Amino acid sequence: MMSKLSNFCARFIEAGWLVAAALVQLYVSGASSQGYAVAKAHFLRVVVPLMVAAWVVKLWEERDDDSIEHPLAAFWKNPLALPVAGYVVVVVLTSLTSVAPGLSFYGSFERLQGAYTTLSYAAFFCLLVANLKRREQFDRLVAVVVLSSIPVCLYALAQQIGLDPAVYAGPSDTLQWAARSTLGHHLFLGAYLIMALPWTVAKLFATAVDYLREEGSGDRSGNGKGLLAAVSLVAQNIAMTVFLLYGLTHPQLWWMNLSVLTAYVGLLIWTLRLKAEVNPLIEVAGYTVLLCLQMGALLATQARGAWLGGLAGAAAFGVLVALRQRMRRLLTGVVAGAVLAVLFVGLLNIPQGPLETLKRHPVFARLGSLSTMAGSVSFRLRLWPSVWRLVWTNPELRPADSLAAIRPLIGYGPETLGLVVERTLDRQLVAREEPWTRVKDRAHNDLLNHLAESGLLGLAAFLLLLAAFARLGLKALWQEESPSRQLYLIALLAAMAGHLVELQFGLGVTSTRFLFWLFLALAVFLARPAPAAEAEEPAADRSPWKSRMVRYALYATLAVLAIVIVGLRIAFSLTGTYVSLLVAWAGMIAGIVLLALDLGPLHGDRRARWRDFGVYTLVLGVSVLLIYRLSFRAQAADTIFTLGQTDPKESVFAFQQAALLEPNESSYQIALGRFLGQIGLVLFNDKPEIKPPEGFKPDLSLARTIRFDTLLQLGGEGAMGLAEMSFLEARRLDPLDGRYPYLLGRLNHHWGVRGGNQERLDAAIRYYKEAAEMSPNRASPPVQAALAYLAKGQPQEALKQIQTLEAQGYKSWSIHYALVQIYRQTGKKELALEEEKKAAAAAPRGVVKYLPRLLEQGGPAPGPIPGPNAD
Repeated sequence: MMSKLSNFCARFIEAGWLVAAALVQLYVSGASSQGYAVAKAHFLRVVVPLMVAAWVVKLWEERDDDSIEHPLAAFWKNPLALPVAGYVVVVVLTSLTSVAPGLSFYGSFERLQGAYTTLSYAAFFCLLVANLKRREQFDRLVAVVVLSSIPVCLYALAQQIGLDPAVYAGPSDTLQWAARSTLGHHLFLGAYLIMALPWTVAKLFATAVDYLREEGSGDRSGNGKGLLAAVSLVAQNIAMTVFLLYGLTHPQLWWMNLSVLTAYVGLLIWTLRLKAEVNPLIEVAGYTVLLCLQMGALLATQARGAWLGGLAGAAAFGVLVALRQRMRRLLTGVVAGAVLAVLFVGLLNIPQGPLETLKRHPVFARLGSLSTMAGSVSFRLRLWPSVWRLVWTNPELRPADSLAAIRPLIGYGPETLGLVVERTLDRQLVAREEPWTRVKDRAHNDLLNHLAESGLLGLAAFLLLLAAFARLGLKALWQEESPSRQLYLIALLAAMAGHLVELQFGLGVTSTRFLFWLFLALAVFLARPAPAAEAEEPAADRSPWKSRMVRYALYATLAVLAIVIVGLRIAFSLTGTYVSLLVAWAGMIAGIVLLALDLGPLHGDRRARWRDFGVYTLVLGVSVLLIYRLSFRAQAADTIFTLGQTDPKESVFAFQQAALLEPNESSYQIALGRFLGQIGLVLFNDKPEIKPPEGFKPDLSLARTIRFDTLLQLGGEGAMGLAEMSFLEARRLDPLDGRYPYLLGRLNHHWGVRGGNQERLDAAIRYYKEAAEMSPNRASPPVQAALAYLAKGQPQEALKQIQTLEAQGYKSWSIHYALVQIYRQTGKKELALEEEKKAAAAAPRGVVKYLPRLLEQGGPAPGPIPGPNAD
């Protein structure tokens, strides 16, 4: 016997996965410095614990019901249970044995793809396997996956033609490609689209097949609801695209996004209910238009890896259709088309080949640059051997690694590649990177990434999971008789095939990894015997206006009230960030609850037992605690950190609050230290007479709490001392990150030059040497050490440092910059002039315009105290 509470929990879980299927692709936080993928991961880390709590309550409510098969027993019977469990166990194990266990569990600042996020994906998979039981549920989920791509594509195409008013910041390799949409990067957008495209094709063909075979089409000529559904779908997606385009230009309203997007999903589900009255021919036309949109957006990404993955997915789709339907001519055509496509790409990549004239078109020019040993091709061909050497050469780490001997078996740990690959990194990958701000944290080949981070054990577990999925999907395809389910199985296999091909040139992010786990669950559902099409229990009133629209009108009214009452008072204040975040999440949860209630009436044979509410409170409390500890604090810190970078007084408070909220996140410590160091430099220049009070001792707690006005009274020495404390804390948190001793060297270098302190210059040289040991293939630390020797009045020692670099084959514009300073100090003006020309010729584009000023000023190059991820 089911209770109403159990029934509600089941509907809440379904509403949760529908919202997740759309919002993982659509959600963007305008007040985040961590990137779009991290905001999406935080969203999942809020929704999944709530869904798990609802599942536990549901299981507890049904524990005495003998007529219901035990859900956990049914779950373990699915063919992917053991491969998934094995993969998760390996991820947890390699996190525990990681060179940086905290980083591997929580995830990196830039990606957030650690063990906890992987556990969230796996939990989502379990929730779907245990609760996705009816055809209506499957149809809704697939429709949301397909239709939620509409605003993503419209946004990308708007960006491509220059309609995006937002001004973006970031590395040039991201900003040079206009079409990034809600994925934040053209590669990620392309990777997502090739996973959505096969499902659109399947829906198109399935609708056409249903119409031709007259299976379930019934009388769908419509009574006005079909027109209403079409108008609603067009209007809501145009409105959502406009919201995405212009909402990001006002980051202070970031907290509205979740509520608006959740309401969009609710409206989308309402439209799907109306769609039951639509003529199938109209659906065919609609899916055709959507397919064109997706293909146009995919072309606009200029992502070659995604294009190759898309071609592989299309070939897989055609081959599977031909084999399953025993259509030899189609099979011959698909194989011939694939061969011709390969030959075309090959000919296009022949320098001055027969298809050279086609390269005048941007698409063909991009596709024809695969053989060019430059740009991203050269980057990958240098990065892959670097990662391979890391796996098999067992480089010595600092601090020492006690498990070094078995690293090929267990890897270095999730999310740690950027730290450890510095020991084996190809010099050419970093020759032009000055200052040293970023790390190569992904192998741009997923199998190689698994090998480096999880070892042979992790790679084997991943391949076993893929093999189990392929076996399950192919077996189900050959046993399935329903044409529509055959198409869905083919779409599933084709999407995964394209994804796996793209992964060999790209990297997994929240959007694509979420879809990977979602597709695993859909494979389990489609492999089961086809359930009878059960008519869902409708609400008492079938009117779409009374049963659904009133709820969403109420929801919209509440959102407007929240904007007026809460938004205007706190959204523009850093101190209101906590409340704003709670309002954002509350709006999202309210939308999920309304959607759950909208999925049907709550029936139950008995009431919930009051004595069980203690258990339910405990379950909900644990989920809220996980959300607070692993999502709320991190998002609040990131939001404060981002919105607070307006003026110096706000900035110091923002950096301090972020460091206090997330004391184990080294990036905030570095940002705070960098800010304090820059204030110190300003004080050295403008107020050299100000000295710290007698007996002053810098410490970390003071750096995290000092007021801006008090900071100015400490002078340059005091501010630099507090900056050093913050940098030292970052190094303690991430001792394997070679950037941190390098930044400590830069801080002491500037401190020694501006303050005339020889001891600080000696400290800078020690830190530079430490950084050089941790990252032996970067020229930055030795070059800066040479400049520090020069500041001490030791030009011969400085020249010795540079000559050693040149003898080892290092090439960098900063080497020429250092030689300019050395020759100037030693009176060799002609040699200095010659090196100045070489520096100008070798400097990156972003440095050239500042080079004359740098050469004139001398000292540490190039500029003040850089921080991680600063351009």
